[in-house]
Order: sequence, then structure tokens, then C-alpha cells
Amino acid sequence: MVSHDRDFLDCVATTIWALNNETIVSYPGNYQGYIAQRQTEQQRDEKQYQQYRDEKRRLKKSC
Repeated sequence: MVSHDRDFLDCVATTIWALNNETIVSYPGNYQGYIAQRQTEQQRDEKQYQQYRDEKRRLKKSC
């Protein structure tokens, strides 16, 4: 089912399929659970990217 009605999706969905970076990802649960999981993933990705940038800066300074 495809819908843009978030309330409807929250009531009837048991699994959300999302296209992320050209990959289909399955999220168990309703729409609100999907949103919460995506926010957690985005925060994790931002933290990892910041760590990468910090390490890159540190390595450049040591050269």
C-alpha cells in the first residue's frame, strides 16, 4: 500500500519499506516507529561523520 496519510499509515502499517541510498530497507512496526528509527539512524550517521571529520583534521595537523 502506498499512502501519504500519516495517521492512516500509523494505524494500519505493520512494516514500512523505505528507499534509502538506492537500497530498500524494511522497518518493522508502524509509521511512528519508522520515524523514530530513522531519526536514531540519522543521529548515528551524523555522529560517525563528525568523528571522521575530527580524525581527518587531527591527522592533517600531525603531518
